[in-house]
Order: sequence, then C-alpha cells, then structure tokens
Amino acid sequence: MRIVSSSVLLSLLLPSLALANSWRDASGELFSAPTPKPTRIVALAPSLAEIAGGFVDRRVIAVADQSDYPAWLKGLPTVGPFHRVNVEKVVSLQPDLILATTDGNSPGQVSALRKNGLKVLVVRSSTVEEWLESMTWVARALGEDAKGAELVQRMRDEFTKLAVSGPKKNVLLVLDTQPWITIGPKTLLFDALTRIGLNPLIPGVPLSATYPKISLETIWAAPLDAVLVPGRSPESTIAERERSHFSKKGVRMLQVPSDELLRPTPRLIEGLKKTREAVLGQSRQ
Repeated sequence: MRIVSSSVLLSLLLPSLALANSWRDASGELFSAPTPKPTRIVALAPSLAEIAGGFVDRRVIAVADQSDYPAWLKGLPTVGPFHRVNVEKVVSLQPDLILATTDGNSPGQVSALRKNGLKVLVVRSSTVEEWLESMTWVARALGEDAKGAELVQRMRDEFTKLAVSGPKKNVLLVLDTQPWITIGPKTLLFDALTRIGLNPLIPGVPLSATYPKISLETIWAAPLDAVLVPGRSPESTIAERERSHFSKKGVRMLQVPSDELLRPTPRLIEGLKKTREAVLGQSRQ
C-alpha cells in the first residue's frame, strides 16, 4: 500500500482550505479572508463599525462619520461621511481590512481602494437574509467565524419569536417629509417589518423601489393604521395640517426608534420589538 507523505497531503489540502475562506462579495469580486487575523480594520459605514466592534473590540482603527455605537468608536479617527469617504486618508492608515456596503458607499471609491492594493469586503443588506449573511461575512473576514455563527443563529431565533400571524397593520414609515420619503420593498427594513405583523407597502409604490418619494395624495388614499416616525416626535416632524388629516382618518402617529431600527446591526431586533409593541401593543420576550 502506498503511503502519502504529510507534506504531499498538506499540498493537496491547502487549495481547498483557501477556497473555503474565499467567496464572492456583494460587489461580485472574489474576497479572501486575511491571514493572520486583521488588526487594522477600517469601517466605511456606522453599521459596519458597530458590527465589527461587537466581534473584535479594539482592532477597529478608523470609522465613518456618525459611528457612535459602541461608545468607544466615537474616540477613533474618522474617514469622512459614508457616502463620500476620504480615500487618501483611508490609504494612509494602511489597514489590513476595509469593510464597505452597497447601501451608501461609492463603488468608485471602493474600486480606488482596491487599486491601492487594499483588501475590501463589500456587503449588502437589502433583505433579512442578506443582512444575516453580511454579519456572517464580516465575522469570517475578521477570523471570528464562531462568533458570527452564534450571532446569526441568535438573530434567527429572535425573528421566530417576533413573528406575528394573521392580518398585518398598514404602516407608513417616514424618513422625510420635504418631500415625503418612505421605505420600499427593496430594503431590509421593509422585509423585517413584514415579518413582525406590519405592512409598509403604500399602494402605488413600485415593487422595485428602495426609498421612494410619495405624494400626499398617495398617502391620503392609503388605508393606513399608523404613521411611524423614527427618532423624532410626530409633532416636530409632521406639519399640523397633515397631522390633523391623519387624526380625522383615525391614523395613529407614533415615534419609533431611530438607529436601532434604521441601521442594519444586531440592534435591529430591539428596534423591531419596540416598533411592534408601539403598533400592535404586544411585547413578547
């Protein structure tokens, strides 16, 4: 019987091991997780800073503007707003991993960073499944696969607890009123709200929409149960005449969480719990 040496066996296994730690990211590029674990991480969106900070604590060295949770992130250098980061500053930091998202980061800037020889992981979170996958990818890129698997399973379990059967309440989630902007079917929050007994689809909004502008006429024609305002009181957001119109139609105007609800991070679960309780009057543990 022929005996295969350990060196030959290792040479056969190495390509498959490398392939197992490589995948096509949300930009379509082949990404390979850094080896050894990255220690100079730059996050180009507040949500990614929060996710990475939850996995690895102090290995994050710079973040996008408004990265404020966990609190220690506020003490880190910033690289500009997530939609227009300072590419030169990012390059000067010599990161061994950059985290980016299709929801706001410029593809051109991501390409520029890669042309400078930097490793960039791009994630997408336009559905609940993509959001869970993005956290898995970040954990793998950081070399924290076990933590990622544990977190994602916990998020799945929480969604199971939050599920509501029966007819859904029709809601309008207000992102702005000048003009009126809401969430469309191609967003994570739309998908998440439908899973907890709420229907954020406004009749007339295209199914391909992300953050559509809507007219007051469209809003008045919608059979709404509630208007949801993240992070601000309805009185400070919605004009008195429009509040009066909603009141006459029996539509409740409710303040709901802001960052917990709008950022694609593990805190989304808490934001959904508070929102569901505000609309449906239910609080399950």
